Amino acid sequence: GVSAAIAFATDGTGSTPMKAMASDGVNPTGSDGVNPTGSDGVINSDGVQAPAKVMGVKAKNLKGKKVKVTWKPVSDNTGYVVKYSTNKKLKKAKEKEIAKATAKTVTLKKLKKGKTYYIAVAAYLDNTNQTTGEIEELFGDWSKTVKVKVKK
Repeated sequence: GVSAAIAFATDGTGSTPMKAMASDGVNPTGSDGVNPTGSDGVINSDGVQAPAKVMGVKAKNLKGKKVKVTWKPVSDNTGYVVKYSTNKKLKKAKEKEIAKATAKTVTLKKLKKGKTYYIAVAAYLDNTNQTTGEIEELFGDWSKTVKVKVKK
């Protein structure tokens, strides 16, 4: 396999987590061609694995232009980020952070009536980098995107 340091990357805005890459820019793979981090996220240079992919995401329209989002909680996390947008590909998405490891629901408010919203959830883990001493957020993979129409 590749023995390069793995770093967490963002999309440049500092808000959207992306897959980690080896320091040489190559996606790290084992000798069998399989990503050693699995589908559950990245491993940082300290060997700490990001949380698992969030599963079981559901969204329900509530009165007052609100949507209740629920999911199955994952272990070994610090909290969750819920990303939502009227764009199917979640472009220009708003994000809501839930800094509670046991959270399994959040209510999105001030949504537009008649619009369809697309929603995804990811778990994150705050980890202190052993080399730099800085706290870094390791993000698991985003959940499958769910959609809900705001009718109420």
